[in-house]
Amino acid sequence: MKILLYIAIALTAAVGVTWILSDGPGYVRIDIHSWVIETSFAVFSVLLLALFTTGYLLIRFISGTLHMPEKMNQWYKKRKTKKSQKQTTEGLIALTEGQWSKAEKLLTTGARNSKTPQLNFLGAAQAAKAKGLSSRQESYLDKAQDCDENRGAAAGISQAQLNIQQQEYEPALTTLLELKQSFPKHPRVLKLLATLYIETGQWDNALALVPQLKKHESFEPNELAVLETDIWRHLLENAAHQGLRKLHDVWNQIPSRLHQQEDLVFVYSHRLGALDAGHEAETLLRKNLRNHWSITLMYAYGFAEGANPEKQLKYAESWLSKHPDDATLFLTLGRLSLKTKAPEQALNYFYSSLKVDERPETYQEIGNLLLQQMGKNAEALECFRKGLALTTRTVAQPEVFTPEEPVLQKPYQTLLPQA
Repeated sequence: MKILLYIAIALTAAVGVTWILSDGPGYVRIDIHSWVIETSFAVFSVLLLALFTTGYLLIRFISGTLHMPEKMNQWYKKRKTKKSQKQTTEGLIALTEGQWSKAEKLLTTGARNSKTPQLNFLGAAQAAKAKGLSSRQESYLDKAQDCDENRGAAAGISQAQLNIQQQEYEPALTTLLELKQSFPKHPRVLKLLATLYIETGQWDNALALVPQLKKHESFEPNELAVLETDIWRHLLENAAHQGLRKLHDVWNQIPSRLHQQEDLVFVYSHRLGALDAGHEAETLLRKNLRNHWSITLMYAYGFAEGANPEKQLKYAESWLSKHPDDATLFLTLGRLSLKTKAPEQALNYFYSSLKVDERPETYQEIGNLLLQQMGKNAEALECFRKGLALTTRTVAQPEVFTPEEPVLQKPYQTLLPQA
């Protein structure tokens, strides 16, 4: 494009000169002391143009010669940067493909002239981690931190993540608290801090983070809901070891929107029963079951020690109209019948449960009833045998509670027969 422009300008100039000289060649005379130069205007113009061109080229040559070292240095740096970019790209590809040694070598070599050396060292740290070289990984993370002129969070996050994975919680906590002070809204920092609190059982600290986790979207909404429930569940468990009053206090601190959350109601009712507040557990479960049917809570209802066992059984029997073939309901009714001192009725409910679904715990209940209240030892042992046979084929295992607590489990979990 520039060449066409220059040609157009030259043609225009030539046409202009031709038009000027159309009436005559013109005349130029130059007197310099005793020297006299006479020529036509056309020749003078050509000589002047040649002189200007020669001067311009000479100046360009001198300037280029003087700036040659600087230009060579720039060319060399550009060449090294291009090579570094190629090594970084190949290193990241190798990292993705799991070629750890190759990735580490390319990324560390490419970091020397990389525009983003922090990225190189973080990638090299990941490769070193995959090779089990913890000391080298920490060295790369330190270098990544040194490269971060703005003191960004990337290197610190990687370091904290490494510490958590190696269960080095104290340095991880120090790093994350420093990062949180510098980057209070960083989603990844908040998420790692919550993870650390959970892994170390610092449930109060984890709970305090929930509003920030929600505000800055550190977790997906469903994940955060599960996390919050899990935190409150552990707080309820811990509170139960401090007595009934503390358990009440924690339950009252739980947001009302979670008071009908199945897992929390299940845990709270169980802990109430363990602290001789079974009548509270029965009331809580009955109210929740009235508003929302739940197999889990209905199962727990069979363990609740209500103030009036007969009334409790009658209320549970009302569910049969809507759930006539529910094995868990028959199991619950059998347990409630035992509380009313009706072993024959309990046995019938247990057998009804077996007809719908054979479960180890149902055989256990029948075995215990036959052995302890009816003196049918042989039949009881046969029930225990069948229950054990089913237990060996069941994936779910029983939860472990302290001896003084009642054994309470969610439906479909198994219990070993008790002698």
